Amino acid sequence: MSNKSARSLSTIISRTFAWLFFVGGIVGAVLGIAGLHVEITVAGLILACTAGLILLKLRTGGSGGSETE
Repeated sequence: MSNKSARSLSTIISRTFAWLFFVGGIVGAVLGIAGLHVEITVAGLILACTAGLILLKLRTGGSGGSETE
């Protein structure tokens, strides 16, 4: 039971950080667009896209690409 709760806690922490990075990336991209700074915009979009992919993987259970399990 403790293994399941530890896994659940790590999942919650992972999702929280992924959401924070996602929102931070979106905010960075918006600020970059508003200030006409291409580098900040691109960095924000890269951060948001990467965090979004991580959130999608966490949503599916993080099976690591094995679809037979």
